[in-house]
Amino acid sequence: FFLPSAVSLMEGSTSLTSAISDLSKTGNLRERETKRVELEDKLEKLNKQVTEFVDEHHDSFFASLHAFFGVCTQVDDAKARVLALRNALLSCKTLLQCKRDHIRQLWLEHLEYKEMLRLLTKIEEIKGVPDAAEKLMQGKHHVHAAQLLVETTRVLENESFGAIKALHDIYRDLAKRRERMHEHLIDEMHMHLYLKESKHLGEDYWSSQVDDNRHEIEAVEEDLERNPEQHSMSYLILCVRALAVLQRLPSAVTAIKERLKIEVSHIVERAVVFAEKHYVSEGERGPPRLLCRLLTDIFEKMIQVVRAHKCVLEEIRKQKDGLAALAGTQGAVYSESEVWNAVQAELELLLCEYLNVEPDAQNAVAFTFNEQASAIFGLGSNLGASTQDLAAAVTDAEASSFFAKTKDKKKPKSLLFSFANSQNAIAETTANLERTLQEECGSFVPGAGQLNDKYTNMAASSHKLLCKKDLHNITGIFKPTVMFTEEISVLLAATCRSPASQSLRQFVETFVRSVFLQQLREDLRATLKVMRDATDRPVESNSDDHAAKCNSVLQSTKDIFALAGNMCCLMMDLPSYSSEFAGQLHSLLTQYMGICHNRFSNLVRSRRQTQAAGRKTLLVLSAEWQQDRRVVRALKRDAAWGALFGATGDMDEEDVDDVEEAVYAQYGEADFLCELLGDQFVDKLDILPDTHPIRSLANLHESASWLSEEILHIATKLKHAPATVVAMWPEQSPVVFMDEEAVGQEVSLHITGDTIGRLESVALDFKQFAEGCLMVLRLELRCHCFHNLLPVVRRGNYYCDVDGIEADPIVVQLNKDLMLIEDALSACLLSKRVAYLFDGLPAFCAEILVRNLKCIRRVNSHGVKRMCRNIFALQQNLTNIMKTRATALGRAMQYYELLLLRPEEVLQDIVAKGPVFTEREYRNVLTLMYASLKTQDDDGYAASIQDLGAIFHELV
Repeated sequence: FFLPSAVSLMEGSTSLTSAISDLSKTGNLRERETKRVELEDKLEKLNKQVTEFVDEHHDSFFASLHAFFGVCTQVDDAKARVLALRNALLSCKTLLQCKRDHIRQLWLEHLEYKEMLRLLTKIEEIKGVPDAAEKLMQGKHHVHAAQLLVETTRVLENESFGAIKALHDIYRDLAKRRERMHEHLIDEMHMHLYLKESKHLGEDYWSSQVDDNRHEIEAVEEDLERNPEQHSMSYLILCVRALAVLQRLPSAVTAIKERLKIEVSHIVERAVVFAEKHYVSEGERGPPRLLCRLLTDIFEKMIQVVRAHKCVLEEIRKQKDGLAALAGTQGAVYSESEVWNAVQAELELLLCEYLNVEPDAQNAVAFTFNEQASAIFGLGSNLGASTQDLAAAVTDAEASSFFAKTKDKKKPKSLLFSFANSQNAIAETTANLERTLQEECGSFVPGAGQLNDKYTNMAASSHKLLCKKDLHNITGIFKPTVMFTEEISVLLAATCRSPASQSLRQFVETFVRSVFLQQLREDLRATLKVMRDATDRPVESNSDDHAAKCNSVLQSTKDIFALAGNMCCLMMDLPSYSSEFAGQLHSLLTQYMGICHNRFSNLVRSRRQTQAAGRKTLLVLSAEWQQDRRVVRALKRDAAWGALFGATGDMDEEDVDDVEEAVYAQYGEADFLCELLGDQFVDKLDILPDTHPIRSLANLHESASWLSEEILHIATKLKHAPATVVAMWPEQSPVVFMDEEAVGQEVSLHITGDTIGRLESVALDFKQFAEGCLMVLRLELRCHCFHNLLPVVRRGNYYCDVDGIEADPIVVQLNKDLMLIEDALSACLLSKRVAYLFDGLPAFCAEILVRNLKCIRRVNSHGVKRMCRNIFALQQNLTNIMKTRATALGRAMQYYELLLLRPEEVLQDIVAKGPVFTEREYRNVLTLMYASLKTQDDDGYAASIQDLGAIFHELV
């Protein structure tokens, strides 16, 4: 602490020396004076600093001196005490030499008393071991309890305690406690392997992350401050370690192996009881849904069991002493594959019950699977082969022969399954005999009575069925089973790689392919046969079966749509076979298209067929015209067609294949049909006899049109959003959409674009078929008009003597027929389609009347009025039907009213008002006028025709 001040003094002395040196060198008095003043100032500062330095460190200096003197005094005192101690030790040594034997005797007594105290203390501890072990076992701390019992037993077996007879009772008590603890540990493992529910434990119960992480398994330690049962996986590990400490691991492994199959069966039985209590009473919709819920619960529990066994086996394999004991007893540790095989066997038996499959057939199929697997994959080689490859190796014919339906066989009244010759039954019988001997003789029987098994006294021979046996239960079985096997495959990837280890999935997949799909085809074939038979059955025109047949058209379409919905639901329930279901859907729709064509052919079959037996089928005129390409194009050119279907029917010039079609393309519908019919009549046998076939055709059109739209929607949804396709059938729902959260989720279907394209093609076929039915109905109305109006014009007498007051009966009958047809169509078709059928009908009737005026031989005013009454009656009726005035018939009335004029008045009217009709039509009027004169006037007729030509020539 003197350093800063000393440095300041040294600096001051240095500056003083340098100043004196400077003064000696300079000769200037002023500079010397200046330097002297500076030196005096610095000297004064230095004196002041020295004074402060002395005052500051005066007390500490004296304190240091005082401390130094104190240390010196203490050192002197210590030297004196050491000398005195040395002298005392020397005197003690001299005294001890005098009493050496007596001290040795005291030391030996000390050791004896010390050992006695240790033994007494240990005995007191041993006396408290039973209570301590009981307390640890009540707290589920089995490892500490086992270590305490084993260590205490080992201590009692020592020579030090073996001679103490008072400890023999304690030794026997501890031995009994070890036995009871061994049984208790097996019961605890049994409880946590099979009985304990996850909801009773912690949140991380059966955590796969911990189960698959060996580092965390090795880090499991028993904590006396926590409840070991909070984590069941850790608890099982600790139970295994406790058994290893007790050296009872071999017997525990044997007990687990013996209980495995029975416990798996009991798990299924408990799940059935739970499902019956909760799901059946809650009104779960449909057996497949009930099975799906049941299997989901069973699979969840089975996954817990498999994972627990995997955890136990990993811990057993780490216990080297336990494995050595197993090898010494000629035993073996069971594997995860044995657990999985037991689970699969029990589940296959359960599925056989619900799928109506004989257990023998299931066993035969399993044998076939193993045989095929050995032949194809070579006894363990290629263990990574897929299940699909193995399933494909077994042909459908071979597998289907094993899946025989029980309803086709007469079975004796007995249990569905018999386990009389099974290994489980033999083991159970042996255990019962040993238990009986032990109870009767009261003696120890080797291998029996070692474990007090209060959980597996009996095994269920068969499970109670919650629903009827049915092949369609597979819809609730397949997807949960596949998901279950996939999860198990991931869990046991290291041990279950062979195809034979996937027998449960192979069983389900082979059942679907060999039984369910074939039965589905048979059911569809039977349904279509019923529809086809109903279509082919002849129906009399006056029979009441017409109404039933009309309803059957709609019902069959509804049934087909329901079957399509069933197929789509099956695609969701069995996604692995979605391509097969899509193919069956296409086949179903294609065959139904053929049924619709047959029904159409039966409806439009002409009654001339009975007169032309042995020839090809004759159709009514409207159906024959509908098959004519020219007629179809003429109808599609009409504006009403474009308004109805949203597309114009104009025909391009490239579509006209020949000159004849080009000529017909210039006509309208009425002109075209009149030209097509020519001078022929439409016979009654060439039209539909009544409204029943018309109603059926309307239903056929409406159902085919609706079905085409629905098929197109199905194809679109399958292409873009498969999961939403089932929403088209609110009354149906896939089993996999049991929960509302599952609806709308992504579903992976194996449907190719070609299959979707075929469905779209079928939808187009139905649309074209519906359009054809609508065309036939429109043409049928025109044929009815031909049938009734052509005789009125061509065969009627219009040179009348008296003026009538009513229309012709044929026209009245036509009006009646049109009203009945309109009533029938309105009941079946949409209003816009009914309007399309009657659209243009007044103009068509007018064209018939105008065109066929040339067929009238003579006419007078009474005949003209008669024709006008017919036209007026027809106009009024069509106005009532169409709800709009049939103005087109006014043209026909105006045309016939020209006959009331004279030829020259007709020509003057053309000149004054312009032509209303064509030159040919005016020529026909003039010809009929001159033909109706009482005296023939050929010159006047020629002049009128010449004037008519001149007038039209001038107008053109």
